[in-house]
Amino acid sequence: MKRINNFLTGLFLLSLTVLPCGCSLLNTKSSGVVIPETDDIVIENGQFRLVVGNNAITKSLILKTSGEECLMPGEPLALFSVTQERPYHNEIKLGHPNKRTTFQADSLYMEGERLIVGFELIPYRAVIGVEVTPAYITFTLEGFLTDNIYPSYLKITPPPATEFTLLQLPVKDQRCFGEWLNVSWDDEVAVNVLATDPFAYIDFERRNGYKILKASALKEIKWEGTSAALIVSPPGELLNNIAQLEEDYGLPKGVESRRNKLINAS
Repeated sequence: MKRINNFLTGLFLLSLTVLPCGCSLLNTKSSGVVIPETDDIVIENGQFRLVVGNNAITKSLILKTSGEECLMPGEPLALFSVTQERPYHNEIKLGHPNKRTTFQADSLYMEGERLIVGFELIPYRAVIGVEVTPAYITFTLEGFLTDNIYPSYLKITPPPATEFTLLQLPVKDQRCFGEWLNVSWDDEVAVNVLATDPFAYIDFERRNGYKILKASALKEIKWEGTSAALIVSPPGELLNNIAQLEEDYGLPKGVESRRNKLINAS
């Protein structure tokens, strides 16, 4: 409940906040374009380009208008991860501590219109839907591939995971950072990871010279169907992009409220 309230509070505070400072996939629903020589996957709209290797490591996040690289160099990080309360396979339990563990993605490929994600050590895979729009790109947990992985005597509902990271990016520090909207920006670029509904858990982690912007699906709140959006744009276009997201997903109209001439009338 606290996380849902934080999401709604963030939308409200958007109404009080001002930000001063391949090939095209526009208007399509697709998981990306594979570069044959490298097997890298390119996901892009008219504003930015995201490049992910077939090992699931994010290689690049470019703002197209300026060509600026938004990711911290030399900090390889998988785009996805999954967390279990403990290992469940005997082979894993024999070699690793019996504790809450996060497994990073280590393989990524396209199958039709979706991304199929594999992970280190654990056998199941995740299915991610990606929708590209001119304003943003969304990542949605559609399900898991678990058939014939767990023996019948193991009384669990596969997969035995409690959290799935829909998106995690090592974004370089900019001059400004907004915790409520999870956005890093300066006069040239704004990078924003936000929820499309009250169910995704949006957060960031501080590092030396960068922040990991991330979005997760929590099994105790909502599992399949949880979605998050990535926006990368010039800062002057950020609120327009968020307004489009609010319109498309039926969210509270924070941008519209902020732009109303009565905003300071109370």
